[in-house]
Amino acid sequence: MDNVNDINFSISKFEKMVKENSVLFFDSLEFENIISYYLDTGKLTLAKKALKLSLSQHPTNTNLSLYEIEICIQEDKLKNALDLVNSILMIEA
Repeated sequence: MDNVNDINFSISKFEKMVKENSVLFFDSLEFENIISYYLDTGKLTLAKKALKLSLSQHPTNTNLSLYEIEICIQEDKLKNALDLVNSILMIEA
């Protein structure tokens, strides 16, 4: 149950940040949970906002890059998705 409360807190904190047009720090796991929540609920615009901020705060996090690939696929940007996959493979190799 605590995990659900933590996720809800992170989402509330993120939405407040967006509403107030401010920038707060989130750890990479918080961003993963926020992005996953928005993708699962069909809120692609908020998922993209969270992704953009997450990559600016954690640019080398490959888990966050996987969400970027997922978003590219949803937007039918398959070439971009493939390029991202290849860049992750280079990093993880």
